[in-house]
Amino acid sequence: MKDARTLYDPQIGEIILEKTTRSRRLSVRIHPLRGVRVSVPVTVSYDEAYAFCLLKKDRILNVISRQKRELEQSEVEGKAITGLGNGTVVRTLLSEIRFERTDGPESGKIEIDTKLIEDVKKTGRLYLDINKPVMLKSVKYSGCVYEEDTKELFAMLSGILTGILRTEAKIILPRKISLLAERFGFGFGKLFIKHNLSNWGSCSIRSNINLNLNLVRLPEVLCDYVLLHELCHLKYYDHGANFHRLLEKMLYDNLKCQLRTGAPYVKEYLQMNEDSKQKWPLQKKMQSELKAYRLI
Repeated sequence: MKDARTLYDPQIGEIILEKTTRSRRLSVRIHPLRGVRVSVPVTVSYDEAYAFCLLKKDRILNVISRQKRELEQSEVEGKAITGLGNGTVVRTLLSEIRFERTDGPESGKIEIDTKLIEDVKKTGRLYLDINKPVMLKSVKYSGCVYEEDTKELFAMLSGILTGILRTEAKIILPRKISLLAERFGFGFGKLFIKHNLSNWGSCSIRSNINLNLNLVRLPEVLCDYVLLHELCHLKYYDHGANFHRLLEKMLYDNLKCQLRTGAPYVKEYLQMNEDSKQKWPLQKKMQSELKAYRLI
């Protein structure tokens, strides 16, 4: 059972109070795009939940301010998507996706035109690069639909974008993780491509692997980092020293393999690895870079 109530605070903005049987205590979640949500046990009233939220007001406002700064920087760098509309460009490992408002008379009509930019069978390129897409996808929507910069337009175009990401993820991720599993001697159960809002991937105790369709929005080296991380959990379910030791070795070996493909971004990581004196340098660098990207 799940019930929700939306309240408005002049400083915080919208606060969504979600009452569910799974909640054991009051807790506040703050997301840069989905706002402030409070998990409320069924035995707690909405008034009590709102009062609890107000007690945390200073912390909530600090987090919102920090997330806004980080989100603005990530958006400038193309690592976050805070709006979708005319002129928006989203890059993936396969495509550059452009959103265009047209003057067509049909309300709600959406067309996706796909154009091949590079035929890798002819060029021989062996690596993927979000700065070198192989396809251009133009999402054209009628001028009769929702106005720009509205929640309704964002919701509609988000559904289109999610569909494109899911299609590309089903092309790229199963092949990638199968090749990595074979290279490093792993076997896994089922593979699921999901639209999670909280993690990039996970591995179950039954050796099934879940991968987020947003992974195709990452640079190849970070996408591989997530895949290798989940493969390591097939052997070590925790994040102990043995897990990190194995993952660091796999990351290094994978970079050496990518170096042979001519991927231009690999040398930077290998040089950093040689110069660093810290423990698990590749993991720490990649994890830090991954934090700048936002799920949609």
